[in-house]
This record gives sequence, C-alpha cells and structure tokens, in this order.
Amino acid sequence: MDVKLDTVLNLFYVMFEGKRMYYKDGQNKLNAKKYFRAVISERDPRSPHRYLVDDFNVEKDEIVVDIGAAEGIFGLMIIDKVSKLYLFEPDNNWHKALHATFKPWENKIEIVPKMVSDLNSQNSISMDQYFMNRKGPDFIKIDVDGIEEEVIMGSRKIFNEKKKPKVAICTYHFQEDAEAFSKFFKNAGFSTCVSRGYMIYRVAIKKPYLRRGVLRAWK
Repeated sequence: MDVKLDTVLNLFYVMFEGKRMYYKDGQNKLNAKKYFRAVISERDPRSPHRYLVDDFNVEKDEIVVDIGAAEGIFGLMIIDKVSKLYLFEPDNNWHKALHATFKPWENKIEIVPKMVSDLNSQNSISMDQYFMNRKGPDFIKIDVDGIEEEVIMGSRKIFNEKKKPKVAICTYHFQEDAEAFSKFFKNAGFSTCVSRGYMIYRVAIKKPYLRRGVLRAWK
C-alpha cells in the first residue's frame, strides 16, 4: 500500500478508487498504513463488516447519512452518485482529514461535528431533531462504537415515516444487538437481514464468541 504525505496539509493519504483518502495524523506513517489496511480490508465482499452489497446499495441522487464517518471511506465509495452526503463525526481529530478527502465534492457534503444519539445538546444531536426541517435521508449508515441503540431511539420518527430509509447498522459491539435491532426494525415495518459471516469482537470476548457484523433494513 502506497501511503503518501501531503506536505501542505501535513496529512498522510492513500488513493482509494481513484480518490485521495486522508488519515488524521501526519506524524506517524506506520499508524496510517495499519489503519488504511484495516478499513480497506473491511470492504472485501466476504467481510461481515460490509455495509453494501449488490441488492442493498445506495442509488443515484439519494440523500445519505454516514453516522460515525471516521476517515470517510463509506462516503467516498458513494460520493459520485449521491445528491447529498451528511458526515457525522464527533472526533475532532478526523475533521481536517474529512475536509481534505471531500474537498472535491464540498458542494454536496456536510460535515457535522456532533455525536448522534437520543439527546440534543451542544455536543450531541438526534436524527429526528437534525432532519426536522430538512429533507429526510434515503440511506443511513450507523457505526458508533456501541451507542447504536441511542441513535435508533433518537431516529424513531424517521424510522416510522411511511417513506423509510434504508439502514445499515453495526451489530457487533454488543452480543444482543443483532436480535434487538432486527426486532425494532421489523416492528417499524422494515424487512431485515444480516451480513454474511461473523465477527470476533476484541473488547469483550465471551461465549458464544462470534457476533453478527451488520444488520441491513429496508422497506
């Protein structure tokens, strides 16, 4: 993997699908290389952490929300065909890199430096509140290190609308998430399935050890 340094921004980047994808730290090339290798491997068709597949994808001119954007690889894969992309990322260390990555498309992206949850405060926002006076999303991706349930609770109005967005939500942070989230979305009128394969979650490994990676929900 060819990791290069942008000497103007002092940020490392790699070329991904013909686009620059920046790393948050311009001081440690080894960390950047390890990070990029990990996120790119998750795009493998066999990965349980894969959000999109052939029959569950982002369509042309859709409005997309990426909750837990980090380096922005999900948005970078779809940026050419969306009409609007909202990138929610509370970690300030990623903001410079995100602005650099998405500069060629700055007319149709919005980077929101807040945590998404079921609360509305100076540092957090719910989806129902954020989209109260905006056109609702067509696709929502959620990967928020274990507070996925709070994101769901703060998006109940959106999920109960007649016109429902497609949703890809991570389920590996807690053992019960896949079952609990599937039940919630089915009760809200969605169809659901889980990504192929299993993940071993490194933080709390206990029986049955394996966890489902991503739940996909659609109308």
